[in-house]
Amino acid sequence: MFDTFKKSNVFAKITLVSGIIIFFLQLIYEHTFPMLGVITIIIGVVLQELISASKAELDKLRIENIDLRKKIDDLEKLKKHY
Repeated sequence: MFDTFKKSNVFAKITLVSGIIIFFLQLIYEHTFPMLGVITIIIGVVLQELISASKAELDKLRIENIDLRKKIDDLEKLKKHY
């Protein structure tokens, strides 16, 4: 699961860097599509934010899952005693 996040994060960073490169190339050569670099930078930033939010939510769910497993184990122990 974390391998997927790592690959997604690398993809988002590549998108962001390529957007910055395109933006600076547009400043030098004005023959490219206007705003392409800015749009690519925005896409890269949005992808990074979505990935970090998804990872934080996954970590939160993992912690909740561990807590629930502990509660289930405690209930199983109580069940065996009675």
